[in-house]
Amino acid sequence: MRKEITCIIVDDELGARQTLTAMLNRFCPEVKVLAEYSSVADALPVIYEQEPQLIFLDIEMPGRSGLELAASIEKVTSKIIFTTAYSQYALKAIKVAALDYLLKPIDALELRAAVDRYHELVIQVKPEDEIVELSINGRISVPSNEGFELIKIADILYCEAASNYTQLYSINNKVHIASKTLKEYEDMLPASSFCRVHQSYLVNMNRVEKFVKGRGGILVLESGKSIPVSQNKRVNLNRFIGK
Repeated sequence: MRKEITCIIVDDELGARQTLTAMLNRFCPEVKVLAEYSSVADALPVIYEQEPQLIFLDIEMPGRSGLELAASIEKVTSKIIFTTAYSQYALKAIKVAALDYLLKPIDALELRAAVDRYHELVIQVKPEDEIVELSINGRISVPSNEGFELIKIADILYCEAASNYTQLYSINNKVHIASKTLKEYEDMLPASSFCRVHQSYLVNMNRVEKFVKGRGGILVLESGKSIPVSQNKRVNLNRFIGK
């Protein structure tokens, strides 16, 4: 299980702070937000006193900028992830040794990747410390706010590839982002229920309502979601339904 990471958010926009907090709760459950601040002046005393492991830091703010804050805390162990709407500060961010540089609106996968970078470069998580996402009594474990959540495999509608991550969609309208590839989930989930019908999709065939003919075809799930079937994966579908 991944260790908890403490962080603060420094951004003069309330909406931006709230959005980032919600995204961290959902996609990076091991990150604990200690506090949010609207200015460098308010954040600095807490940074020196508590030394949060991560600082999510806006750049353009009234008064002192995020770059000025970064330059003034060289002796603090906190790592900085800049969050800004402006790309022109990337080089300056590198010069102050920022861990990452995320452009607004922040992408969930990029946020997850930035936190993973902290794990790799700072915490140096060992494989045995990770939550092993194996089937346990018909369930599979994925990260949650408290540590991990066991999801019924039967409740998974489909899995969608997202670079080196996988998004798992379940019947309760939840979306879980996991740092495993779709191929890993294809190998992990039972072949008696799940079929790889596209480079980007692994489908729970027990949740399919109908098949619509076409070049490759389309699977319509009970949720109403339409999943394309690629021509080169059609053989998997044919093998699954015995044709």
